[in-house]
Amino acid sequence: MHLKKADFLFPKINWQEKTINIENILNEFSLREEDVLFIDDSKLEINKVKKKFKKISTLLVDDLSKYYENILALKSLQKFSVSKEDRKKHKQYKLKKKYQDLKKKKTNFNEIFYELNQKIKFLDINKSNIIRAEQLFNKTNQFNFTTNRYNKVELLKIVNNKNFFIKLVSLQDKFGDHGIIGSFNYQRIGKEIFIQDFILSCRILSRKIEEYILYKIKKSFKKNNVYLRHIRNNQNKELISIFIKKDYIKRIQSKKLKPNHFLYKIFYNKELNEVKKFF
Repeated sequence: MHLKKADFLFPKINWQEKTINIENILNEFSLREEDVLFIDDSKLEINKVKKKFKKISTLLVDDLSKYYENILALKSLQKFSVSKEDRKKHKQYKLKKKYQDLKKKKTNFNEIFYELNQKIKFLDINKSNIIRAEQLFNKTNQFNFTTNRYNKVELLKIVNNKNFFIKLVSLQDKFGDHGIIGSFNYQRIGKEIFIQDFILSCRILSRKIEEYILYKIKKSFKKNNVYLRHIRNNQNKELISIFIKKDYIKRIQSKKLKPNHFLYKIFYNKELNEVKKFF
């Protein structure tokens, strides 16, 4: 066949129920049900998967002669541009698998973070990475504090706005180059700093990266109040709700905020300061 075993990520070739394998893959990839397409030639298996995963997309292949035609017709698989990051995606998920294997060997998370030797870079948006920036803002949902969507024109307006500061975030570790994995922007209003957007790819979460970014921002503005905006919705409420429980993040009560809009103050404390030792 055209596809080889090396073309697949986290293959599950066993006698377990397909629903069990799908659940394991969702966890390994940090994927949502609605971002997955399940293809099978059995209507029974399709119905079993739909019953377990209400939001998953499925494709029944009951006529092989129309299989390719049906695949091409799926809107969710349409792609109008391919970025450098897209071409690296397979390799980057392989790196994620190596990280997961490392976690299985160690029980002490601090040891894991030290051993990873993570290197973070903050990058300006330019011609070579603006497609990736647009992609991040429009496809990142779970760890996306506002789910604001920007196209290339809107991103360039932010870049050229003197009152705003926007950066992309790239990551390297002992396993390799993960590419551009996030972005943030903030606005200075008087003596106060407001982080308007904060997004990270789910494939690199829970590695102290999200904390390190806040540490770097707060360190740059020790004498200023730094606030983080959050617009809660069904896409981001789960992960964000966990993250904002950190001791250095405090919710600000205000009647001026719209429903489902929240404002958090970032404090420079020992917990936030210690995250630098892992980078």
